[in-house]
Amino acid sequence: MSHQPPGVLLRIASAAAAVGMWLAAAATAAAQVPAPASPGPLSKAHSALEGSANCQKCHRPGSGIDSAKCLACHKPIADRIAGKRGVHREVTGQCEGCHVEHAGLDVDLRPLDTEQFNHAEETGFALVGRHQALAKTCARCHKTRSFLTNNPACVSCHQDAHKGALGTACSTCHTPTAWRSASRAFHKVTLFPLEGRHLTVACASCHLNGVTKGTPTKCFDCHWIRRRDDPYETRLGNQCEMCHRPISWTAVNWNHAARTGYALNASHRPLTCGACHKDRRFTGTGFTCANCHLDEYSRTVRPNHAAAGFPTACEACHSPGHTSWNQAMFNHATYPLVGRHAAQDCVRCHKNGVYKGTPRDCVGCHLADYQRTTNPNHAAAGFPTTCDACHKASDPSWKGSVFSHTAYPLVGQHTAQPCAACHKNGVYKGTPRECVGCHLANYQKTTSPGHTAAGFPTTCDACHRATDSTWNQGRFVHTAFPITSGRHAGLTCSTCHTTPTNYKVFSCLTGCHPRSDTDSEHSGRAGYRYDSAACYSCHPTGRATRPRPVS
Repeated sequence: MSHQPPGVLLRIASAAAAVGMWLAAAATAAAQVPAPASPGPLSKAHSALEGSANCQKCHRPGSGIDSAKCLACHKPIADRIAGKRGVHREVTGQCEGCHVEHAGLDVDLRPLDTEQFNHAEETGFALVGRHQALAKTCARCHKTRSFLTNNPACVSCHQDAHKGALGTACSTCHTPTAWRSASRAFHKVTLFPLEGRHLTVACASCHLNGVTKGTPTKCFDCHWIRRRDDPYETRLGNQCEMCHRPISWTAVNWNHAARTGYALNASHRPLTCGACHKDRRFTGTGFTCANCHLDEYSRTVRPNHAAAGFPTACEACHSPGHTSWNQAMFNHATYPLVGRHAAQDCVRCHKNGVYKGTPRDCVGCHLADYQRTTNPNHAAAGFPTTCDACHKASDPSWKGSVFSHTAYPLVGQHTAQPCAACHKNGVYKGTPRECVGCHLANYQKTTSPGHTAAGFPTTCDACHRATDSTWNQGRFVHTAFPITSGRHAGLTCSTCHTTPTNYKVFSCLTGCHPRSDTDSEHSGRAGYRYDSAACYSCHPTGRATRPRPVS
């Protein structure tokens, strides 16, 4: 039995069949024919064995080719079979199963089907990328008859452009697909991991003349010492990495506030450094707005800052967060702007662009309004010119006044009365503050009870409250005699005051306390007499104040 190695397809010529037939015939006629004729010439490799005298060097008489004799000559093959190496690692049968002789001088004793040969499986070295084109031309890599002598290391075939400086493990950076497109992955574990734009920089840009040892790892060493890339000529220092990142040279991470003490606001952040730092100079740049914006201050006409004497402290009106000068918000602290004042243009109060000396009291601007007001007529009424006593700055008009009637608090029905109801003919000075000053007629015409006839005082608020909705809600405090409790509670005034026109006159006797009752009640009491005055002198609270005599 012979073994055909996996993946190897030998093209056996028709001579193989002829040789087999010849061997069989030779075995049969061995006794009759002393030296059979050769079936064909030997290959060039075995041509020295031509002639019948040499047949037994390979053949055993009557039993064909002796593989042991083949291996005696081809000792390296015998060693590989024994060591199970190479394509002969599994051979156990006859050599002629693959290597056919007597087929001619130019026959190839090692026929190989390159289309079917699995180089990766048979050799452990896959032909991929640019190596794939070599699969049909074995001699490009295998210079000797033995294929086992080749070294799979890249340097065995490829000249080391790095001259050993990067070691011999070419596959660390290179792949068979594209030799020149070297991988930078190995750089991740070096002193200078590549990232951003450094990933596309040619090795020679940093490793001059192929020298890798001693290559700078600081930005300053490459971008200033070697290349002079800094347009500011190191005036901002030599630690580039504190601001710049490899992803982009212009992607600057610069904390202006931390570095200079001046935070960049929304308007300043988009500016280039040169917008403020002229001629690439960074020393002496002032932090005040006027250092850069004095020209804007000088040419502003609405309002004219210079003529108005505005301070050059721009931040007093312009917020750092503003994106336009027109967003200014002046802190009108000297005269807070509220209500309709907040919507007025500056020139309404500051005539001709003059800001200094503008009045801060209301009448300074509104004297004409004061003088032409007729309802009520402020001037005629002698109203003070302190407008804010009645009018609030937050009122939408001057009609929305709220007069503080402190001299005479308005409550009840008084709150709904027009001013003219009390202040006749627009006269406000001298208006009475006591009730009778306005309500004497009401006092005089009242009949139930008749206030004048009864001699009631004109201090109306003794019985009537300003919060009452009608005069009938009067509450008379009967201090002379209690009528809110006991037997006298609930009696009408006329029960005791029998003279309707005079409440000073009262009677305890008529109808309530007849003499027959009182005499029996006072039997034996000294000083008793039957009249109302006597009753009241002893009973001022409706009860007896003197003890009865003991009988």
